[in-house]
Amino acid sequence: MKALISDCIRQAAQFHPDKTAIVADGRRINYSELDQRAQSLACKLVWMGVKRGERVAIVSENSIEYFIVMFAVWRAAGVLATIFPTFGATELTYAFRNATPRLILVEQERLAAVQSALLETGLNAEVRVIGPDQLLEDVEAVNVALPVAMLGDPGIISYTSGTSGRPKPVTHTHGSLALGPQIYASIWHMTEHDVFFVPMPLAWLAGVVTTSLVALSVGATVALARRFKDADALRVLVEERVTFFFGVTTMYVKLLQHIKTLPVAPELLLRCCIAGGEPRNEPAFEEWQRVAGTAVLDCYASAECFPVATYDPSIDPIPRLGSGGRLLDGVQLRLLKPDGTEAAAGEVGEAQVRSPVMMHGYWGEPDLTEAAFTDDGWYRLGDYLRIDEDGYVFVVGRASDMIIRGGANVSPAEVESVLVRFAGVAEAAVVGLPDAVFGQSVAAAIVPAVGAQVDLNALKIYCSSELAHYKVPALVVLFGTLPRNNAGKVVRRHVIPMIEELREKGTL
Repeated sequence: MKALISDCIRQAAQFHPDKTAIVADGRRINYSELDQRAQSLACKLVWMGVKRGERVAIVSENSIEYFIVMFAVWRAAGVLATIFPTFGATELTYAFRNATPRLILVEQERLAAVQSALLETGLNAEVRVIGPDQLLEDVEAVNVALPVAMLGDPGIISYTSGTSGRPKPVTHTHGSLALGPQIYASIWHMTEHDVFFVPMPLAWLAGVVTTSLVALSVGATVALARRFKDADALRVLVEERVTFFFGVTTMYVKLLQHIKTLPVAPELLLRCCIAGGEPRNEPAFEEWQRVAGTAVLDCYASAECFPVATYDPSIDPIPRLGSGGRLLDGVQLRLLKPDGTEAAAGEVGEAQVRSPVMMHGYWGEPDLTEAAFTDDGWYRLGDYLRIDEDGYVFVVGRASDMIIRGGANVSPAEVESVLVRFAGVAEAAVVGLPDAVFGQSVAAAIVPAVGAQVDLNALKIYCSSELAHYKVPALVVLFGTLPRNNAGKVVRRHVIPMIEELREKGTL
C-alpha cells in the first residue's frame, strides 16, 4: 500500500530524529518528538472513543500543537475539520452542524465563541482547550491499537475562507493529502536542507498542503508564524535563515513596506519565492527581486483541485510576466468560450480542469458538489483563463467578479494590474457598480504606499493610456486598507458597500 501522509513524520524521525521539524514563537520541536507526541495523542483520541472516519474539529491559530493534532487525527484514521479561529458565530455554527464533530479542540481565547456556536447547533460534541504543551494532558497516555485509514478515506474538511459567501467544506482524502505535497516538492526541488516559512493559516488548505506538508514530506524545517505580521515575518526570514517562502501577494507588499522603514536592508537567504491566491503585483515583485535577490514565481490552483500550474525554478527562475506558471504533468485543462466551444491558444475561456488531486466533494453538501463538476467529471474552476502557445497560464479573473459594462467584459484583475503600476499605489481592488445606462460602471479602491500621495487625475490619465476606454475606472476611491478574508485575500464584494457608504455620506 502507498504511504499515508500520517507516516511522513515517522519516516523523517527514523532518518534524522534530532532535526528541527517546526519552529514557532521561539519554540522548537524535532521530528522524533513530533512523531512521539502525535502517536501519543492518536492513542488518546482512540481511547476517548474517536472512531475511523469521525471528525475532530480544531479552532486555533497556527502553532506546534496544531501539527500534533493534525497528525494524531490522521493516525487515528479520523477526519480533521480545520476551522478559521476568526470565523464569526454564523460561520462557526454552520461548520459545526456540517462536520458534526465528536471532539472540538480550541484555543482558550476562542472557547466562549465555540461554546456559544455549539449550543446553537444542539450537538453533543466534547470541547477541550489546547495551548502550548496542552493537549488532553488529563487523559492517560495508553497504548491502543490504532485503526488504519485507507487512501480513499476522507482525511480533512477545510472550510474555505469565504470570498464568495458561506464557507464551503472542501474535503480531501488521506491519499490526496499525501500525493499533493509530493508533486509540489518535486516540481520545486524541495529538500531536507530547506527551511520553509509558513505564514499561511493552517485552517486553509494552502497552509497545510501547499506549504507545510510539502516541507515535512521531505524532512525540511517549517518556520511557522502564528499569524502574518510584517515585522515578525521579516525577523523569522532572517533569524531562521529561511530558504523557501510561499505567501499571498499582499504579504510581499507588506514586507516591502516594512523593509523601507529600516535603516539597513535585511540579509535574506531565500532560494525560491512563490506567490499564490491573489493576482500578481508585478511592480512589487520586481522590487522584491531587487531586495531579496530572488524572483517571485507563482502557483495557480484551488482548494478543490490541485496542482494546476506553477513554475519549476530550475527551468523558469524568472517568471513570465502576469503568468501563474505552466500546466503540470497529469493536468488537463479546457477553456470554454460563451458558445461552448474550446478556446484556442491565446483566447480567453472559462476554465474546467482535471488534476491528479481532486476533492472528495463538499462534506454534507451533495447539491453543491454536483454543481461543481460537469457531467463528464471536469471541475469548474470558476476562473477565466488563457494559455499562450508556450503553455503558460494567465488568470484573467473570477467569473463571479467579472464586470459587464455595455455588454463588454471587464476583468478586475486586469485593471488592478495597471493601477498598481502607477507610482504611489500599493494595492488596488476593482469592482462593478450599478449603472443606469451601461449596466455596470468600473470603480477602483486603492491603498497608497506608505507616505505616498496619489494624484487621482494623473492616475486616470495613466489608465486611459494603458486600457481600453470602457475598462478605465469611472470612480477611484482612496482607502487605508482593503477588506480581507481569513486567509488574507482581498474580498472584492466587500469593497462595494464601503464605496456606497461614502456615497451615502456625500463624501464622493
